[in-house]
Amino acid sequence: MIDVRAPSEFEHGTIPKSINIPLLDDSERRKVGICFRHSGQQSAINLGHQIVSGETREKRIMAWCTQLERDQNSILFCARGGIRSQIAQDWIHAAGYPCSRVAGGFKAIRSCLLDTLQQFIKTGSIIILSGMTGTGKTRMLHSLFRTINLEGAANHKGSSFGRSLEEQPSQINFESYILLHLLNLVNINSNLPIIFEDESRTIGSRQIPPNLFEKMKQSPIVIIDKSFDDRVSSLLHEYIIDRHRKTLKRYPDDGDRRFSSYLKDSLHRIQKRLGGQRTKKISNLIDHALATQGSNNYFDHRAWLAPLLRDYYDPMYNYQLSQKKDKIAFRGNFDDVQEWLRFKVNRN
Repeated sequence: MIDVRAPSEFEHGTIPKSINIPLLDDSERRKVGICFRHSGQQSAINLGHQIVSGETREKRIMAWCTQLERDQNSILFCARGGIRSQIAQDWIHAAGYPCSRVAGGFKAIRSCLLDTLQQFIKTGSIIILSGMTGTGKTRMLHSLFRTINLEGAANHKGSSFGRSLEEQPSQINFESYILLHLLNLVNINSNLPIIFEDESRTIGSRQIPPNLFEKMKQSPIVIIDKSFDDRVSSLLHEYIIDRHRKTLKRYPDDGDRRFSSYLKDSLHRIQKRLGGQRTKKISNLIDHALATQGSNNYFDHRAWLAPLLRDYYDPMYNYQLSQKKDKIAFRGNFDDVQEWLRFKVNRN
């Protein structure tokens, strides 16, 4: 899809995988908006044509047509399906390219997605995938059909140490990702459950839509069980090895310092819950592990990951689970849970 709104509108929220090729940039849109407020619609349209004329107009038409050559199924949309997408469509047609546009624009698309969510809340079903930190819940989601990965949508793993190298999407983009995936799954089969990972209301700074979160709270839970040592090993790969290598790849001249800062800042964020003495102990263990890490020696990080699990993540999870024991439908090791879930979502 081609979003012809201004870049700032696009950044605030759009449809997943859409491309921003604006009719008016932010500065131009601001000028046209001022004209509209003072002199009315026709004067604003006239000003817009003056601003986007000559070489500027030709470049924008070329950008739209180039995208249509890449993907002839691309569809235009603006904010409400009004003048901007109409003008863009007219210019594209004049250049010899067929192109459709969304009636009602982004507002209509979002309204459709929200209606789908509301209907799903009433008639659909959810299974919550749970388990202590390090049990492989995200890996499980990736191995199954009919799942929506909320942490993937939020670009955040839902904990202090779960921040990504990339920024989180806007709240609207986070919601759009969820709702579009929900629409696709409902269209395939509205009778089968959809699997979500057990999450708090907020993932980083993004909030799960309130009505969806309430339905998640009332849904049956399946729990992955995994030994403590195996969970420490999982965190070693996820929080340390993978994160360090990704950081070095992105920041080859400054990766080690950034990785060290990430670990210490993540620990700082939970120090109130962890307590001063435990925080200091883990901080010292992190310093030692970083000092002995080298290029591939990550083993010493296990010394602080173990108390992080034992003293912070596990007690928090056990408390949360104690509040919803009556919702547990099944629990077992990774393979058992995977088999159980596949049966549930593959029924005819």
